[in-house]
Amino acid sequence: MQFLRKLFGSGFQTMSAAEKVGVKCRDCGHSNTISRYTPPFGTQLVCAHCNKPLLLRVNDPRERPYATSREVQLFFGYTGCSLLHARCPHCSETNYSIVIPEQAYNVSFYWNRKQENPNAAFVVNTACQHCKKAFVIEWDEDPR
Repeated sequence: MQFLRKLFGSGFQTMSAAEKVGVKCRDCGHSNTISRYTPPFGTQLVCAHCNKPLLLRVNDPRERPYATSREVQLFFGYTGCSLLHARCPHCSETNYSIVIPEQAYNVSFYWNRKQENPNAAFVVNTACQHCKKAFVIEWDEDPR
């Protein structure tokens, strides 16, 4: 919790019981809690136990490193977002199901250890589920 507060600052808030819903991981069966409402961009919808994506199966993230907004709406009920499966620039492990804007995968983007383009139109901050280091996803054109 402190790690998330440090990463996202005062904007990070805990959810009340009414805003949470329980979900079991399809891979390991671990019970997880996710938001009932569309989470902020940069949130990762992964199992807290095995770091695999919740509900959505990903065979090979190199084939299609995203989930469309339609898939997200069908599986999670969230609107206005899609999911990205990005590799950590620190440890090269795949970070599944990072919440990004709805059509963000249709606009060119890249991820780095820190923001490299000071004029980037849109930036999402997130942290690796494996090494816990922060990294950013940048878009030169606004994907929203």
